[in-house]
Amino acid sequence: MNHKPREKVLAHFPNTAAECQRYGPDITSQPIPVVPAAHYMCGGVRAGLQGETNVRGLYVADEVACTGLHGANRLASNSLLKALVFARRAVQPSIDQMKSCHIGHAASDWWARPVVPAQVTRDQYIGQNQF
Repeated sequence: MNHKPREKVLAHFPNTAAECQRYGPDITSQPIPVVPAAHYMCGGVRAGLQGETNVRGLYVADEVACTGLHGANRLASNSLLKALVFARRAVQPSIDQMKSCHIGHAASDWWARPVVPAQVTRDQYIGQNQF
């Protein structure tokens, strides 16, 4: 970004400039070194575009689902898209599946109602999780 005025670069990218300065490069006059980043595998359960699997009644979404939409790489934008779009797509078919499978029982009889856990303070959490 050495073609831009130094003050403008520092004003627009203060955090990047500060972080780079800790390690050497001056972003107003030198390129920032870029190296390959890790990509994470995601999606172990093969799913269709509605979250359906080959197990009747099992619907998956987000990083559990292997939809083929983005290949095998997990990037931030991929997981956002999968979480928003594919979770939404899987909801209605899973509700329809549940309604079609009832055997003389109301759906509310199948599963206990969710319970909100008691709020745990930070100190209680730390105390419970010490090694």
